[in-house]
Amino acid sequence: MIGLIAIFPQANLLLTKKFEVVAVRLDKIPIWTYILLMGVLFFVFSQETFFLGDGYLRIKNTNTGVLLNPEQPLDTMLHTVLLYFINKITLIDGGDVFRFVSIASGMFFVWGLILYARKLIEDKVHRWLFIKIILLQGYILFYFGYIESYSIMFTLSFLAALSSLSMLKSKKFSFFPIIFAVSSILFHPISAMYLPAVIFAYFIVIKKEKNRNAIKWISIVALIILPIVALVVGFMIAGMPFSRFQDHYGEGGRMLALFAGEDGRGI
Repeated sequence: MIGLIAIFPQANLLLTKKFEVVAVRLDKIPIWTYILLMGVLFFVFSQETFFLGDGYLRIKNTNTGVLLNPEQPLDTMLHTVLLYFINKITLIDGGDVFRFVSIASGMFFVWGLILYARKLIEDKVHRWLFIKIILLQGYILFYFGYIESYSIMFTLSFLAALSSLSMLKSKKFSFFPIIFAVSSILFHPISAMYLPAVIFAYFIVIKKEKNRNAIKWISIVALIILPIVALVVGFMIAGMPFSRFQDHYGEGGRMLALFAGEDGRGI
């Protein structure tokens, strides 16, 4: 409705002036206030049914102590470990752990959104319009107690994107984009699809710099390869055969293989 009204020039001018006043006031409020406020909203309006995605399967796996999972490596491990230690203090189930992680991820998402919005957008009206638009998208449901393996992954992928934009704007090399991107992959490898965009951002920034470019590229490659290798080796030491990774990410797995096999399936 507001969008339709804003089509008319006079109404658009009036709304802009009103929002300028609101934006200035919003910008003066400490960031922790928004984090706590959104945390309360995420908790109060948490989802009560878990039919979106594999909610009940995730709860069952956590309750039964599933620790090693090639599909969502660190995400599965984190929820199971949290349940184990929290149950030493008070009894809860896997659903409660997922709800807690979902809300905590949402609060971290809000922190990163406002932090990088302030770095990327100088005009207060445009900045808070951007924040409002981001917070009104469908993916915000991930943070309302959503029981699935995407809350942490999406937050880290989103921060990888914003930190890449911030790096491009400042034209100064930063490790944050690759750290966020690789961390996201370790929680859920599906986010690897965003890695080329992050690497392209580094290519643009490093190309304009003239010192220690080789060291920077070596650091980026090391930050990509070493954590993934360490995770795979750690899983193998813990008892998961490498064939589990091959089955899931190879030709016969549910994820599309990098190279086409006999069946023609592949990127």
